[in-house]
Amino acid sequence: MSTANTKASISSGPASGPQPRTAAGAFHIATADDNRLHASGAITFANATQTLARLPDARGPVDVDLSRVVNADSATLSVLIAWAARARARGGSLRYLNAPAGLHNLARLSDLDAVLFGASG
Repeated sequence: MSTANTKASISSGPASGPQPRTAAGAFHIATADDNRLHASGAITFANATQTLARLPDARGPVDVDLSRVVNADSATLSVLIAWAARARARGGSLRYLNAPAGLHNLARLSDLDAVLFGASG
């Protein structure tokens, strides 16, 4: 997915048509502009493999707004870590913004809050 001047939605839920933004098991990522993506829904064990395969194309610094991510668990954390690592390997970077409190807490418990959300958390 290129972030250049496009509006797109990636769904990792079942392929049975449009999914509600907060439906359990559905995850969406939409391009807001060249440097910003909006994530919504849940990254779960059921859809983590599909979601991981849909790495945002980060050819430079890209902000990912996580404010609409729900039901965060260790699968969510794993996908975000892998996305960041793959983006770096491709010469880009992802910066996660507006993470829900539960995701911040999980990252802090795992000693990954500085890695995912920067020193200020």
